[in-house]
Amino acid sequence: MDPERNINPAGLRRDEQSRTVQSHARLNWWGCNDMPNGAGCDHLAGTAATEIDFSPWLVLSIHSVPADIAAGQQARITASLQNDSNGGTPPGPFFRPVLTTFTTNPGMVTPNPVLTNALLHASTTWPAGQPRPAPQVR
Repeated sequence: MDPERNINPAGLRRDEQSRTVQSHARLNWWGCNDMPNGAGCDHLAGTAATEIDFSPWLVLSIHSVPADIAAGQQARITASLQNDSNGGTPPGPFFRPVLTTFTTNPGMVTPNPVLTNALLHASTTWPAGQPRPAPQVR
């Protein structure tokens, strides 16, 4: 259990042997783009690993306008979960906003953290006057 994020190491666990109910966990964000074996991903455990359909899953993308931020320049940074692992675009709106935290080294963004909108987009600003950013995706 991760007490900071209140999650179980298994993203989804199913231990019952009943096959009368078909389960799926499609179009979920599993904490990384490389489900089911990516480092830092939540994962399926127990019988869920073979009995629950999790594909396609949501994929994180990050875009900046302008795309190449020069030292001292302001930019709009957008994180999106509106694409899936099959290259599709899931229909929204999604039922619950996701708290998104942007991290950079060096520098900072504002506001931070940000809630996603109904289409799972979260945007923030890289303020002008900072060194060139080196963003990291976690």
